[in-house]
Amino acid sequence: NVRNCKGCPISNRLIGHPGCFRNVPGFTSETKHGSGGRRFYFRPAREPCYNPPMGSVRRRFLKRYFVEIWLLLIASIAVTILALSAFLYKSFESGTIATVYRYNRESLLETGRINEYVRKMIRTSGMELFSEPSVRRLLYGRKLTNFEALSGIRRLDSAASTGRYIHSIYVYNAPADYVYSSSDTVSDSLERFEDGGLVELLKPSGDRPGLVPVARYIGGSSRTVPVHSFLFQSTSAFTPDARSALVINVTLDWLREIVRWGSSRLYMLDASGNVLYHDEPEMFLRNLSEESFVRRVLDSSQESGAFVDEVSGVRSLVLHAASGDLFLVRTFPYAEVMGDLGRLRTATALSAFGVLAFGALVAFAVSRRLYRPIGKLSLAIGSVPAGSAPSDEDEVGRISSAIESMVARTRTIEEDRKSVV
Repeated sequence: NVRNCKGCPISNRLIGHPGCFRNVPGFTSETKHGSGGRRFYFRPAREPCYNPPMGSVRRRFLKRYFVEIWLLLIASIAVTILALSAFLYKSFESGTIATVYRYNRESLLETGRINEYVRKMIRTSGMELFSEPSVRRLLYGRKLTNFEALSGIRRLDSAASTGRYIHSIYVYNAPADYVYSSSDTVSDSLERFEDGGLVELLKPSGDRPGLVPVARYIGGSSRTVPVHSFLFQSTSAFTPDARSALVINVTLDWLREIVRWGSSRLYMLDASGNVLYHDEPEMFLRNLSEESFVRRVLDSSQESGAFVDEVSGVRSLVLHAASGDLFLVRTFPYAEVMGDLGRLRTATALSAFGVLAFGALVAFAVSRRLYRPIGKLSLAIGSVPAGSAPSDEDEVGRISSAIESMVARTRTIEEDRKSVV
């Protein structure tokens, strides 16, 4: 019944038919008893012809030793690439934020310095105007002639024309309860004056710092304009009436012209979170103290800083800097700031996949080289003991089983030899 495997039907080979054998490396012993006594024989080792189904072949292939080495090397390369890519992306992200912050910090501080410079210019002009005789007659005169009133108004017009962003100038005469205005607004009594918010502005306020502009709307019959109003009053004991005041209203157009930064937005906030300036006029005087990014700015102990937060429902990079009694905040859409970094991430991912593919090929070559001695040893020593079906062990397990089988057969042979002797 000893036949070559090529002569066995495929169906017999799939089930390991006992009549189909093939020779394998090694020898096996056999003891026979007869009339002449017990005899000891050696013959080549044999195993059944056995072709396992494809699923079993696949399992055996995946358990091969070199495949384990290969998968281990691929896994090591993949983990290294992913860890390195994540580290580089975080480093690039932090570096991008730091660069944007560094450049825009100076821009924010410069905006703050320009704002303070404009304030000083308005204060200086207002104090000079306040001391002029024609304006002082408007402030304290009880019965002014038409010439005196016209001379004073012309001086107000001259001062307004020299200041490019001066919206209007008022002079409140407290003894007469009358408001003289530059020519763009009609002079009238305080009660009937077009700018109804002036009454509130002229009310005494002990908590209002001196010469600090008040953000408000000038409401009129034709328009509503956001302005910063500078209030000048005399504190001298020799003043005829301390209630009289000079008011200079400054528009925010000057700030809008120097702050043109594309898709970014600039906020000018006071300590209470009120918006004193924004690119969108409807945001003027809105209180944003409940917004997360505003709370972080107001609570910050640093003069300037940068962080990422939600602004109007959009993930944004927030840069802030303190300037006197103001907080300047500039926001950028995070996706726009990190656009180049996103493209870099995509390129890095593609490069990583390329490196991984190349590493898989290198790992395959290395694993094959490492496996070759083990494979040769497996073929030389015989992986399955004679008369048994193959197992699903890997090469190391098969070599171990073959060695144990050889040791057992050697022990049997030695015992048989001793018994014959």
